[in-house]
Amino acid sequence: MYKKGLYEIIGSYKYQLAICRYSYECFQSMKYYVVIRYCDIFHNDRLCGFGDGYFIKYEYHYDFLSIDEFTQYFTIVDNCEENKRISSLLKWLREKRRIKITIIPDILDDGYWFNYYFFTTYPFYTKNIEERGFENFESAAKKAIEMAKKACVQVHGKSGGEWLKYVIAR
Repeated sequence: MYKKGLYEIIGSYKYQLAICRYSYECFQSMKYYVVIRYCDIFHNDRLCGFGDGYFIKYEYHYDFLSIDEFTQYFTIVDNCEENKRISSLLKWLREKRRIKITIIPDILDDGYWFNYYFFTTYPFYTKNIEERGFENFESAAKKAIEMAKKACVQVHGKSGGEWLKYVIAR
């Protein structure tokens, strides 16, 4: 079920990187694309009923491919779920502590190269952070978690013990 030209703002917990293996429609082989699996998007009534598949960012819009179509033409490059500990910590920080860490592949050089960037949003008064230039999801996630810890220690206390109290007790 290929659907073209969705000009929706799609928010997600997890943005993934995929490479096109075979040219298909407007997608060129050996180029990287940012993809979002349907089950990983924030609730959006206008996107209901698509079924399991991937939204693929192309220029200023998204196209949707079912799982079967997607796996026929694309391969996930850097699986965000590979490190379960990091994935569960990011999810827990977002859902329980309201510290939003978003990590996104940044496609460069017309789709032939990539790196990752992250931005954070805190539920307390401190400067939100954005950093770019990470070679993979895991290194971006580790740096984002470290920056979240520093922000919490600055706001809530001066020791690592305060970070643990904040993370565990809140």
